[in-house]
Amino acid sequence: MKKPQISSRNSLKTMHKNIYLSLGSNVGSRKTNLLKTLSLISGASEVLKVSPIYQTDPIGFEKQAKFLNMTCLVFTSYEPHDFLKKLKDIEKSIGRQKSFRNGPRLIDIDIIFWDNDVINTKALTVPHPKAAQREFVLRPLARIAPSFVHPILNKTVASLLKSLEPQGVRYFTKAPPIKDIIGIKQKRMEKAP
Repeated sequence: MKKPQISSRNSLKTMHKNIYLSLGSNVGSRKTNLLKTLSLISGASEVLKVSPIYQTDPIGFEKQAKFLNMTCLVFTSYEPHDFLKKLKDIEKSIGRQKSFRNGPRLIDIDIIFWDNDVINTKALTVPHPKAAQREFVLRPLARIAPSFVHPILNKTVASLLKSLEPQGVRYFTKAPPIKDIIGIKQKRMEKAP
């Protein structure tokens, strides 16, 4: 049996990590889906930075609505696989259901970077294997972390973005301030019985 590989410039045993996430939605109220998701993520980690929201042409399966995409930087004490499980639970709580590859999604959350760690297990690959090829990941990520260096490719997010051909990604709107995102969570908790 092949042993999972996890390596890091900093030890994974360090309790708190900076994680870059990519969020996308093209079903229902796309912006609301993104903001609800950010609010739920803020319950499992500290949201430090949020990118503007971009509208994106679908890739792979083109006969579907355009996506809204954004990225965020979060700070967590979860281990990688535990945090992945938490993110999958958040997707389900928003209403995501299994679909076909590149199909419509109520919400999609991907772990793009886990600090400078390289993780290669059956359940999780970080850096995200396609992130360096996707403008809908790199364009918003470049707004919050242009000088972050991809731990395998040794190129900054800004230089990776510059090397891509345009893929139909356009600015949509700015994200609300982080305090407002956390406020969404607090309002929901106040309404709960």
